[in-house]
Amino acid sequence: MMLFSVHLMKTILFLFTILASNWGLSQNRVVKDNLDCLYGIKNPEGDWVVKPKYILLTGYTYGYFVTQEGPNYGLLAQDGKELLPCEYSSIEPMNYNWHPQGLGQPTQQTSTGGAPILFKVKKNNMRALISASGKTLVPLSTPFFKADGQQHIIITEYKKPNHFTSYIDLEGNYVFKDLPGAIQPFRSNQIALIGLRTPGSNGTVEGNVRVINKKGQYISPH
Repeated sequence: MMLFSVHLMKTILFLFTILASNWGLSQNRVVKDNLDCLYGIKNPEGDWVVKPKYILLTGYTYGYFVTQEGPNYGLLAQDGKELLPCEYSSIEPMNYNWHPQGLGQPTQQTSTGGAPILFKVKKNNMRALISASGKTLVPLSTPFFKADGQQHIIITEYKKPNHFTSYIDLEGNYVFKDLPGAIQPFRSNQIALIGLRTPGSNGTVEGNVRVINKKGQYISPH
């Protein structure tokens, strides 16, 4: 009976450890070195994953860490790997809201339902899109882009007096590039309207409005 109880307790402890990991209870966390007044990252065993070297460091949901030096921000992965240097004026997920974790609290690896996390970054009034692995999907020279559903990105560039549109997947591959005009989002549709320009922020287009498919091909008469 005693052996059975010990075995049961070990089994329960093992299962709890697995569940705790899945629930984000055994994740890395931000820790302050009070001697040097710098921040680093420790794992659940109390070992330094990233030794204290940051003036400001904040853990966020989805398991990421944001560094800060003055007005600039950088990004670290859950394991402490630097994804983005500390030189951007803003960093935030594109399709999700994340929340800062308190000092010493483990970062929560919140589920996204299998959808990838992409990061919008800004520097010198230009914007870029970065994957969760640090890959650049949309270069920093881009003034405007937006998500089209969960699988594609619309990139719009203004070259006076008209717009040009590119359409990429989440690997950064171009479906079509520099198509003259500005398009409305496809969303779940296979077609969308394209015009010479967008008059405002409501997504409408105007000027020689036509219809295109998701390959960037016109399907209405010119």
